Amino acid sequence: MNTIDPLHVVFRPQARLLSLLGEQLISDQAVGLIELVKNAYDADATRVEIELLGLAKPETTRIAIRDNGFGMTRQDVEQKWLSPAVSHKERQKKARQRTPLGRLPIGEKGVGRFAAQQLGHKFQLISRSAHSPEVVVEISWDDFDREDTYLDDVTVVLYEREPLLFTEGATGTFLIIEQARTLWTEPLVAKVQRALRRLQSPHQEQGKIDFHIAFRCPDFPAYQNISNSDILEHAHYTLAGLVTEEGLLDYEYFCHHPAVPERSVEVDYYDLIPAARHEMFSPDRNSGGPFYLSLYVWDRTQEYLNQSNVSRTDLDAMAGVSIFRDGLRVLPYGEPGNDWLDLDKERINAPSERIGNQQIIGFVEVFQEKTPSLRDKTNREGLIDNAAFRDLRALVRAAINVFISQWLQDRQRMEKRSKIATPEPSRGSLQKAQVLAEMVGETARDDIVVKIEEPSLLSPVQSSSPPFTPASVKVEQPVVANIIPPADRGPDHPEPSSPLQLTQRQAIHELLDYLQEAATYQQKSEAEIEQRTQMLMHLAATGIAAERVAHEFGRQVSAALEALRVLRNRNSGESERAEAIRTLDACLGSLRNEFRVLAPYEAGWRLQRTTQVSAGESVRLALKLNEQLINSADITVEVEGEDFDILARPASIVQIFDNLVHNACVWLDGWRSSRHLTITLNHVARTVAITDTGPGIPPHMREHIFKPFISLRNGGRGLGLYITHELLRAMQGGIQMDTDYSRGARFILQFPALDKDRSVSRTNRVK
Repeated sequence: MNTIDPLHVVFRPQARLLSLLGEQLISDQAVGLIELVKNAYDADATRVEIELLGLAKPETTRIAIRDNGFGMTRQDVEQKWLSPAVSHKERQKKARQRTPLGRLPIGEKGVGRFAAQQLGHKFQLISRSAHSPEVVVEISWDDFDREDTYLDDVTVVLYEREPLLFTEGATGTFLIIEQARTLWTEPLVAKVQRALRRLQSPHQEQGKIDFHIAFRCPDFPAYQNISNSDILEHAHYTLAGLVTEEGLLDYEYFCHHPAVPERSVEVDYYDLIPAARHEMFSPDRNSGGPFYLSLYVWDRTQEYLNQSNVSRTDLDAMAGVSIFRDGLRVLPYGEPGNDWLDLDKERINAPSERIGNQQIIGFVEVFQEKTPSLRDKTNREGLIDNAAFRDLRALVRAAINVFISQWLQDRQRMEKRSKIATPEPSRGSLQKAQVLAEMVGETARDDIVVKIEEPSLLSPVQSSSPPFTPASVKVEQPVVANIIPPADRGPDHPEPSSPLQLTQRQAIHELLDYLQEAATYQQKSEAEIEQRTQMLMHLAATGIAAERVAHEFGRQVSAALEALRVLRNRNSGESERAEAIRTLDACLGSLRNEFRVLAPYEAGWRLQRTTQVSAGESVRLALKLNEQLINSADITVEVEGEDFDILARPASIVQIFDNLVHNACVWLDGWRSSRHLTITLNHVARTVAITDTGPGIPPHMREHIFKPFISLRNGGRGLGLYITHELLRAMQGGIQMDTDYSRGARFILQFPALDKDRSVSRTNRVK
């Protein structure tokens, strides 16, 4: 029997590999410096001193970092520091092995040391562990940049010596980096200061750590102060809360805005899961919590910032929502341009109803021991986009929606207090003219002249909303005309001859004619506004429906293309082909059902006339449009009561019921309890009640839910209920929420009565 000797291959990686890794893993000097500071934290340091010298030229630049941690022995340097990707910290985490100061390591990839290579060409490390000599390492990173050199050919100086730096039993590590790879400009130093200033969470009560940083930069002394300012104490609005593993939010909200009286709210056990489930949320459990959340929000109006002693420069330097793990910040969340929560993206659609990154300083506080699945990317810039991170993001966004719901109430209070009372446009110009005519009709005289002082002042009469009566007439504005008695006429006031000189009776008729014209124009304007509003409602509803179709369309098309790939593969077996055909059939059927959502909208609103529409048939169509969501969420649906007719455009009625049914199904889909949807028709009262057993509407949100862009759902547009309200208002109907119902949400729709000669009995149509 022949034997074959195994082939032993020795891999000799090129030294250039380390330089490439440093370039890829560390994006810039600020990130590299922060990584070295975090290494000091992992070494149980309580103090880190950073010094930047000679920044005028890269050749003279010197970066020194010293800590008082537990240091390293020669064995540590050889087996850990000089061995890339050694995962001793990761093993330490998994074993829950804490340092003497009770810390779990922040690092785990074994790549933080590449930061030293990214910062400069020359490197020296001096370290001392307890009861050990000092260890010195000297490296010229240029030796690693030669393409023809292998790692085992590079010389690294390593030796021990009697303590010269860490004397009298002191321990720690001292890094010296010289000959910078790039010029350290003022903006770069400012970025480092900002990163150091925001490195630690200010909420020491949530995770006390004894870790202090000192920063010295003689070239730019203005940036040496990295202490936290007191800006957080001057926030206009704050929310502090805890999100539990179950996704429940306990929070306290405060309003300290200088324009309104202070207000505070405390809520326990607010369930964030229904809102979070509208994003990529774990179906079984929340793996992103528990965590603390602190939000500080400002009104960036200069007047209010001045009243709160806050500068925009200071706010800009700290703005953003950051993630902190065990008290230290995880980059790049909260950095300028990092919109990881889509705050700016959503604010573009509704600037007065949402908050942006520039007006918020936020802290998301997680802890490694309780959220082990939140892990760093290899480059240490961000967390891996896994289920735990997606859960965390969804819950934070849901909590911010809770904040916004409270914030909007205070915004409304502020607007009411600061609103300047301005007259509303007249809705009864002709009525006012008639009242004026009655006041002077009996006594009007042709020998009294009305001299028009300023023709341009004859504009439509402005008034407030109360009815116009003779008793309410007051001279509150400059006189439009001068009434000149005959006895006072002189050479400057001849008999009426000019078009601008009229008798009192003529002036009244002129005024009546003008006001009649103004009233007619106003009626036309209101009709045009109503028409445009209807068009807007139709387009908005169509867009929302199309968005739902597009979301499902992509998923179904991907599955269909995969099935086609199987069918085209000649090597596919009969069973695989049969399964692919069934998949295609299911995808096409699903797409057909999805596009039914757009069917009621394909005829433009201009083409549909007002006609009698069956409420029951419209309800059934709305349920059909949401059939897939109803089935996937396992929702039990019941329709009860007696049908009746509604006088309206058919598409409008479908939009109304579709919006409400879809909203109910979406919230039930994320609900953990029983999922029931009941639609009750009352032909006598001409009402339709839509009831679900979902999470319901929080009390503080009930007066805002029919306003545009108000939503507690992650990624919600906040237009469905607003469109429904406006469509019902246009047909003289209405919608209200049943505040007495506490087992979910119930909306009651009221429809106007039909003319007796047009009504049609539909008794017992709905069973």
